[in-house]
Amino acid sequence: MATNITISAQDQNPADTVSFSLASPVPTGAVIGSSSGELAWSSVPTTLTSNTSLKIIASDGKANTALLPKLFYCKCQNGGTCKFNIESTDLFTEVPCECPSGREGNYCERDIDGCADNPCFTGVACVDVAAPGTGFQCGPCPLGLVGDGSVCSDEDECLKTPSPCAQTCSNLPGSYQCSCGGGYILGPDLTTCLDVDECSRGTHDCDSNAACNNTVGSYICTCNTGYTGLGTTGQCDDINECSASPCQANAVCTNLVGSYRCDCSLGYELDPLTGQCTEIDECTRDNTCQQTCTDGVATYTCGCNTGFVIDTTDQVTCIPEQQCNSAQNATCDYTGDAAPLCAVIQGEVTCNCPPKYTATADKKCVDIDECSGAHLCRPASVASCVNTVGDYTCSCGTGYKLDVDGRTCVDIDECTELSSGSPMHNCDLTRGYCSNSVGSFSCGCNAGYNLNATGNGCEDKNECASPTTNDCNADYANCTNTLGSYTCTCKTGFTGDGVICADLNECGLATRGGCAQGCSNSIGSYSCFCGNGYLLDANGLTCNDYDECSREADNGCYSSQYCTNTVGSYTCTCPVDFILSSDGKTCTAANQCAANHNCSHTCARLSGNDTCQCPKGYELDASGKNCTGEIMWSTSYIRTN
Repeated sequence: MATNITISAQDQNPADTVSFSLASPVPTGAVIGSSSGELAWSSVPTTLTSNTSLKIIASDGKANTALLPKLFYCKCQNGGTCKFNIESTDLFTEVPCECPSGREGNYCERDIDGCADNPCFTGVACVDVAAPGTGFQCGPCPLGLVGDGSVCSDEDECLKTPSPCAQTCSNLPGSYQCSCGGGYILGPDLTTCLDVDECSRGTHDCDSNAACNNTVGSYICTCNTGYTGLGTTGQCDDINECSASPCQANAVCTNLVGSYRCDCSLGYELDPLTGQCTEIDECTRDNTCQQTCTDGVATYTCGCNTGFVIDTTDQVTCIPEQQCNSAQNATCDYTGDAAPLCAVIQGEVTCNCPPKYTATADKKCVDIDECSGAHLCRPASVASCVNTVGDYTCSCGTGYKLDVDGRTCVDIDECTELSSGSPMHNCDLTRGYCSNSVGSFSCGCNAGYNLNATGNGCEDKNECASPTTNDCNADYANCTNTLGSYTCTCKTGFTGDGVICADLNECGLATRGGCAQGCSNSIGSYSCFCGNGYLLDANGLTCNDYDECSREADNGCYSSQYCTNTVGSYTCTCPVDFILSSDGKTCTAANQCAANHNCSHTCARLSGNDTCQCPKGYELDASGKNCTGEIMWSTSYIRTN
């Protein structure tokens, strides 16, 4: 810093000329005009001691006088006030500085760092207010918090109108969480509630004899036809329909589980044309009468032709009223299929054949082939007639059996009937079922199984093999096959039941994903980030202070030598002969040059010398006049995982 003062002296003889000089040792850079008395000191020492002195000699050519002044030197910067009103016995004294607002240091060379004590809320950026301003400015509070940045408190989003949630809102530190009541699941937007179809998902408690009907937010169980009750498990009871006499006349009602059956009464049968129960003429069916038959309801009565009477011992056999003698018996031929019965009727000898035999012209009894004519084997599509001597039998095709009348073929229920104590089917009842059909049966499998190649076994069905065979969320869920079923599980970063999966906002949880400062949610994931002045740690969660002073590109100070790192920030100072600008970063020369000296940018008077200066990023060329070569630096140092 240069100092200029004018020294004056008066001689008693006005005619004498006074001249000035400096006594040895002359301080470096100090000169005085011999006639003008103008003292110029271009290089005041930066380090002052009590031994530093400046002695001025005044002479009129005849006599000398000396002045040893007390010098008070001020090195205040940045508008600091020099406190000259101090007492000192030293000849050369450096006076203290009274710093303006926002400055500190012996020479007011430092901007007071308002962010030094980390006054802002965790994760909120702090910006120091450059001198002459004081204090600091905090950035906005993190998402979900309210305040001035210095103090941030949780905002209860659930108190907003309208509520951000469709049903239940739970406040969380810095966020909130929506949830849904029974019968609903949270939608993909994490705010709406979607109906759960309990019926299709099998999460209902309807009875096995009830139907499930989905409703919005719930479901209704309704007992099937033939049952009554609430419909829930164990609450569907069989209805005895027979108590209402639903069957027609000449029929009896049999109650069944969940239904009932009407059967024609004894002695009646169902007419397939009219659907009515008609009386059976037993005499047209198989009967044991030897000669004549009289029909009755559910019975019949045997009678005899003229000349015969009924045998009272069996009420079936007819015996002659007049027996044949041996000669008369000889007139009948006994070599046929059955022996004829000889009788004398009205004086005439007759040879009578038993039922199901017919007499030939030579009075021989031969078998009647019922199968060649009308017979009672039915239905014709599956029943076969086999003639026997004196009778016939009926046989049935595969899947049928003879009814108790020995003539009618009825379906065999292979699913329930046994043969020699063993089932008549070969279906896998552990994982499937047997389904009876007319004349046959088929095997089926329970849900979650497929019929094997042989058609009787059940193999696990891999529902996860194709998106069309499961209802898991195709994008955000994993399907896991299980024996006879499958499970849906939302992928990491999503929440839901696996059928409906919504993004999990990790940043909205109380733990905020473990992030130390900022948290940024993304679909299925999240990332942590740090505020200015911090770097994300390798663990992706914590934030470490970044030393901006380690790279000139990351600070605006005069040089790294004049940069002081602080937690989350930094402060700048300036070298001697420079003062810090209001931006808290730029250093400008305290004293400008009287002339520009052809400098391409600015000229500053440093240590008594006029020197060309370049802005940051430039450097002086060999001429010492021109600033060239802008240096480009990367300013990005904040990383996110």
